[in-house]
Amino acid sequence: MKKLKPYKYRNPRVAPPDYTTQNVLRVGDQELLTGQIDGMKASDLEERSYKSISKLEISTQFRVRITSEALGQQRITRAFANIRGEVEIDFLCEQGGQTTPIFVDGQISHFMTPYQADEDKAKADLTNEFGRQFGWREAVRIPFWKLLDQEMSDRTYREVFYA
Repeated sequence: MKKLKPYKYRNPRVAPPDYTTQNVLRVGDQELLTGQIDGMKASDLEERSYKSISKLEISTQFRVRITSEALGQQRITRAFANIRGEVEIDFLCEQGGQTTPIFVDGQISHFMTPYQADEDKAKADLTNEFGRQFGWREAVRIPFWKLLDQEMSDRTYREVFYA
């Protein structure tokens, strides 16, 4: 009699998004994007955001991490993906002595499931809790539909910083 083995389910690997595309077509005219900010890969939404913040002459850092070390755990890696207990802030902006953490919410990564919404809220809460000790403003989450083109992005960031 042949011995049965348990069935092994295959979990296909999903490739990360490719942000190296030079031309990203959005609403309106075609725009030329590099796919990078400060030598790091960036989405079109992140790159538009960076351009808008730069136009306002606001000092900013891209992909700042609140490490698990700051939260009482040892930091393990500087890999692209966050490790448990670590939060990556898309932009940490400094203007007039006031620091503002900004999260850019893409359509796929942030609006697909209630679980993702809960994760985003938890990251914002953790960032706010951490930032309070340094006098930071509350974290700002900017949804993708406010960043569809450069003009919309410019308007959105003027509202964030000057409204």
